[in-house]
Amino acid sequence: MLDENHHIFCISRTSNRRLIELAKEKNNRLSYHPFDLNNLSGIDQLFEELFNTIQHESEIDAVHLINNAGMLSPVAPIELNSADCIIENVNINLLAPMIFTSNFIKHTLELNVDKRIMNISSASAKYLLPSQSCYSTSKAGLDSFQERELGTAE
Repeated sequence: MLDENHHIFCISRTSNRRLIELAKEKNNRLSYHPFDLNNLSGIDQLFEELFNTIQHESEIDAVHLINNAGMLSPVAPIELNSADCIIENVNINLLAPMIFTSNFIKHTLELNVDKRIMNISSASAKYLLPSQSCYSTSKAGLDSFQERELGTAE
């Protein structure tokens, strides 16, 4: 995806130094936005900031969203998981991608460009493993959301 015609906006808790250096070497536009996906109420403001920048780009042919965040933990029988760990897992694996998708659609409705959304799920959504009920359930929810809301199936 690193290409002279692309501007990549990365949203993550930590920056990928190797990716930043590679983008510099190739003279590509790459912007990092530090953000914790557990801050669900801050996603709207994040998208306002992102799309203020995007609207100032000279020529836009396409805008794509890739939801690639995922959190495996807690890995334990459900009765051993704390409420906070369960909430954090569902926030990152399901709720944040749903809110990202909502914001993306809202901010791109008026743009006459190629628009795509890719939500990265997991085979664990269908093939359950011991002690991974939070992960599997949240990824199954993401699959269901993707299919129902965006009309796509695997």
